[in-house]
Amino acid sequence: MTGTLLGPGPMIVAGFSLLITAVAHDTGWSRATFSMIMPVISWTAAPTAPLYGRLMDRFGVRRVMIPAIAALGLFIMGLGLFAHTTWQFFLAYFLLGTVACAPSPVGFNRFLMQWFIKNRGLAISLCAAVGSGVGFALAPQIVNKIINIYGWRGAYVGLSLLILCISVPVTLIFMRDRGQPAAETVLSARDHAAQLSAREGLTFREGVRTPTLWLLVAIMFLQGNAYYGVLVHFVPIVTDWGLSRGIAATAISFVALGAIGGQLTAGLVLDRVSSARVALPFVVCGVIGLLLIQSAHTPFAFDVAAILIGVGQGSENSVIGYMTSRLLGLKSFGAFFGLMFGAITFATGTGPLLMGYIFDKTGSYRPAMLAFDVMLLIAIAAVLCLPPYAYGHKTTTGPSHDKPTPDPETI
Repeated sequence: MTGTLLGPGPMIVAGFSLLITAVAHDTGWSRATFSMIMPVISWTAAPTAPLYGRLMDRFGVRRVMIPAIAALGLFIMGLGLFAHTTWQFFLAYFLLGTVACAPSPVGFNRFLMQWFIKNRGLAISLCAAVGSGVGFALAPQIVNKIINIYGWRGAYVGLSLLILCISVPVTLIFMRDRGQPAAETVLSARDHAAQLSAREGLTFREGVRTPTLWLLVAIMFLQGNAYYGVLVHFVPIVTDWGLSRGIAATAISFVALGAIGGQLTAGLVLDRVSSARVALPFVVCGVIGLLLIQSAHTPFAFDVAAILIGVGQGSENSVIGYMTSRLLGLKSFGAFFGLMFGAITFATGTGPLLMGYIFDKTGSYRPAMLAFDVMLLIAIAAVLCLPPYAYGHKTTTGPSHDKPTPDPETI
């Protein structure tokens, strides 16, 4: 929870718009220049996600995570202390992109998979709710207060100190991979079950040959384009209807509320529904929210649409991460989920870019949102094509479905 709360999402993305405004005002640089920073981060981070996942599968989460968290804090500090020109800012954000995917759902989901069996879905969702929900709500407030007192350079330094002084020590003290023996500890029946579970699953070479993996990658990429494309342009969508910026800001806050609700709801149902179709209600909420935005004219309608989109967007990493562990196993989970997270990370750059390009060409967001409607409908079709669960408790140990897994309590 500490790692997700002080992870790349809250620390880099949540306060980004505040920092853009402050830096541009102080330096005279155009906001258009800074608008290219997010694609630089997302498109740099996307290829590294499967790489970090494979490294964690091979060497453990701790050995990869701790250096990446420390590097994240140092690179953010470098923005405050040493970045003075445009190319220095772009270089620093490029470096952030190279490490951002390690202390992200790629790493933390891989870590949680080792320790939780029966309540795996709940554990993933609780950490996601803290990171994506509480973290995204608190970070802009923290950034704003530091900017008011110490300026934007102080804000970068303050964010880096939160990571270096809290996240790094907590990770050093408490993060331990399942394979590392605890001092004076005898493994329980559930510990043995978790170790058996961690050895289950497809190898990376086997996984890339299965349609299941690419269906999950497609689901993440299609949803990422739709959700982030709309969310980045949410304020102009609302104000184009003649509503105030304050109403738009309030609606955006409801996205966070919906995300927290979606994550907690996912935690309650993932461990109880033994089918990949558990993802359907969350994607359907996103479709309804997107359709509602296209016909909304009142503040209440935009608030409801924001909540529904938040449910879909907020639950995505938790639901797909859990489903990956049950459909493909844990042997190469880091590499598999790294591919999926890389897809959604890439989509955070392509979705908003597509939205802006179509608006510039047509003078309307409607064609882009219709395209996003189609993307989400394709994602629903992909969910319906997923096979039954193959790994985990109360399932079977492999795709052949011919050997039952012993109950963890009876080993």
